[in-house]
Amino acid sequence: MIKKILKFLILLILISGATIGAFIFSYQYLFPTIQGNNAQIGGHNSSSANNVDNVTYFYKKPIGQPSKVNIVIIKSKRALELFGDGQMLGRFKVDLGFDPAGDKVRQGDGKTPTGNFYLCTRMDKSKYKYFLGISYPNKEDAKRGFKDKIITKSDLRLINKEIDHKQKPSWSTALGGAVGIHGANSDIDRSGCITLSEQGIDVLWKYAKMGTPVKITE
Repeated sequence: MIKKILKFLILLILISGATIGAFIFSYQYLFPTIQGNNAQIGGHNSSSANNVDNVTYFYKKPIGQPSKVNIVIIKSKRALELFGDGQMLGRFKVDLGFDPAGDKVRQGDGKTPTGNFYLCTRMDKSKYKYFLGISYPNKEDAKRGFKDKIITKSDLRLINKEIDHKQKPSWSTALGGAVGIHGANSDIDRSGCITLSEQGIDVLWKYAKMGTPVKITE
């Protein structure tokens, strides 16, 4: 009788062990995609979060006045970057014209121009508090405008001459003008200006002098 009970217990243990082993085998080998997909999703999500193009805005006051200052404006990021002696001093959030994508072609199109410019005016008395005018139209704008019969040959010559002398180019032609960097204002911007916060334009006014290079990209 005792032997029968022992045999029964041994058989029960063997059956239980086999059942547990089969379950482990099935979980690991018959359903591996559950674990694998969860790991992949987690990794993919983490990777995507790291690849999001977040723009960080900041300003770090330099120890002294930089000897060389330049400005880069990236329209797609709505960002203005201020450099001093090759080091980025700050990145500021900006607003643009009402139709900013693409290059500016004519007066009133609401586009913010692209290209290489320089600061050609500095006004501390305007409805914008501070206004830093950029040298639009440049030579490339004038050449295209003449080719497309938007401006005359005399307009082309005048703009080229003014650019050669680092002056303010004519803002009264059909190409438009009066494009600048300035503080916030609620007016509809048909010139394609670059608008900063009051704090941002205060910083720019301090460091960006006449002739400061300004590069505007898409």
